[in-house]
This record gives sequence, structure tokens and C-alpha cells, in this order.
Amino acid sequence: MNDQLERFIEQNRLAFDEKDAPDSVWSSIPSKLRKQKSISVIRFWRMASMFSLLLGAWIVFDQLTSNTEEQEYFSAQFLITESSYNQLILDKKQELAILITDDLKDDFQDELFELDLMYQELQKTFLNEQSDEIITHAMVANLEWRIQILNEQLMIIKSIKMKDRDEKNTFEI
Repeated sequence: MNDQLERFIEQNRLAFDEKDAPDSVWSSIPSKLRKQKSISVIRFWRMASMFSLLLGAWIVFDQLTSNTEEQEYFSAQFLITESSYNQLILDKKQELAILITDDLKDDFQDELFELDLMYQELQKTFLNEQSDEIITHAMVANLEWRIQILNEQLMIIKSIKMKDRDEKNTFEI
């Protein structure tokens, strides 16, 4: 089709050159071109603003959904960690209850009681703040401190028991 148009223009070039367009046609061309140009600029900015708006909405939506997914994963991981630490603490307390003497019992329980109170406060805050990461780290640290204290208490009791056995054995010999 382009070839036919080109051939037609070449064959009739002289006929095109013989006739001039009126001045009103030439003067109306720039005004029409400007209108078309301004419409395209406005259309461009409309499209750009719509794109920006959609992009912003998508980013906000993505952040909200990814945060909830991360929080759910983090909460699930925390529950597993909390459960295993609590089981370990319970095992240590049972072992301690078997070995402990009455005179040491009150001293040892006081240390753990303070940490238990702190943990309960952290749990209340955790429930109110909807699983804040800082609070969960503090809760895990509290559980680790309790395990460490229980381990130290068990070592103290075991060393006392060993000394008592050694003294008993030296007196019998």
C-alpha cells in the first residue's frame, strides 16, 4: 500500500505543486498541533499519576501482607521456642525439687520468683502489643536466664552433696 501511494505522489508531483492551500489552512495547522500536543502531555501525566497511585497501593498492600506473614512465622517460631524452654525449665525444677534441701529451698525459689514475675509482665505486654519482636526477645532472654539459674542451682546442690559424701567417706575411713 505504501508503494502505491509513493508511486502516485511521484507521478502527480507537478499537480500537487500547481495548487496552493489557502492561508487559513496554514494558520490553523499550528493551533491544531498545539492542542494535540497539550492533550498528549495531560494524558501522559494522568497515566503517570495513575501508575504512581497503583504502584503505591501495591507497595502498601505488599508490606501489610508480608508483615502479617512474617509476624505469623515469628509468632509460630516463638511459640515453639517458648514451649521447649518451658519444658526444659520444668525438667530442671523437678530435678531440683528432688535434690534440694529445705534450708536452700527458699533462697533458690526467690531468684526464680522474680524472673517468673518479670516473665508474666512481658507476657501481658506481648499480648497487648501483638507480638512485638523486642518483647519476644526479652521473653526468650528471661527463659534463658531461668534455665541458667536452675543449672547453677543444680551445680551448687550437686557440689554440696558431693562434699557431704566426701566428708562422710573420710569419717568412715
